[in-house]
Amino acid sequence: MKITRKRVSYLYFIVRLIKDISRTHPDPMCPPGHALLPEAQRRETLEKLQAAIADYEAQLATLPVRQCDSLAYKHRKENLEREIYELDEAIKTFSKRKVYVQQ
Repeated sequence: MKITRKRVSYLYFIVRLIKDISRTHPDPMCPPGHALLPEAQRRETLEKLQAAIADYEAQLATLPVRQCDSLAYKHRKENLEREIYELDEAIKTFSKRKVYVQQ
């Protein structure tokens, strides 16, 4: 397939048309009452979540290896594991290409 000047101008027209439509029409996949989170903000949030999970994993790693029977140890370990799980779920959400937030 030969690329001609006419074909290039047609493709340029299509790209501009798609950009214009996307600016004037809302995302059809967006649920009512929600808005698309900007890409920069999504990445920033994802980085913060990854840093937080690394911090919690480091705290979990500093706990004694042998099982302690103290109630405080068990609660601390359970809390850290729960936080890591919740952060992991949030990372799964913010790893998606599009994230919608409630307005």
